[in-house]
Amino acid sequence: MTDLADQLAEGQETIRQLRAVLLPELSWQHFLKASPRQRIMLRVFLGTNGLISHERLRAAYEQTGEVVAPKTMAVQMCRLRKILKARGISIMTVWGEGFAMTPENKQRLVDLLNPAGRP
Repeated sequence: MTDLADQLAEGQETIRQLRAVLLPELSWQHFLKASPRQRIMLRVFLGTNGLISHERLRAAYEQTGEVVAPKTMAVQMCRLRKILKARGISIMTVWGEGFAMTPENKQRLVDLLNPAGRP
């Protein structure tokens, strides 16, 4: 009986890990209609507190093997802001430094991507 319980616990842990990896991607693609470049920006915002420099965003793109021009990042940020604004989330520009999201807006984003406390 304990062998079956162990297998069940292992299966549930596997499902939890897959949800943690796959569900945010599905949320970004289907609920936010964000492009792959915009999803990179969202990941940076979710993984950072406070100011996000232009260099940090550029480094995130380069980790995927993509090199982007500053104008491309500006256009993607504009589009991402439009998507998020429709859901009550804003991104602020810190002139000459980068971008920032208030803790309240970051929490709204987390709640949007993880409704009802999904793991």
